[in-house]
Amino acid sequence: MKKIEIETRVLSVLKTILGVDLNSKSLREEIDEWDSLKHIDVIFSLEDEFDIRFEEDIVNDIVGIVSLVDSIHILLNKK
Repeated sequence: MKKIEIETRVLSVLKTILGVDLNSKSLREEIDEWDSLKHIDVIFSLEDEFDIRFEEDIVNDIVGIVSLVDSIHILLNKK
């Protein structure tokens, strides 16, 4: 799957969970709605959306859309 396709799906999931519009450059620290509890919702929802499992150390390194898309792209290519 291409990164642009992943990004589109990621942004859709995040809009549903956080209720705000984001873009590819959005950072977690800049979005008040993206707190630690919502972060867990985001992770679980994206795991379901892409049928993947994030490793625990990666979850803490996700700081925004770019890192989410990159992490998902890597995990999808491992399948």
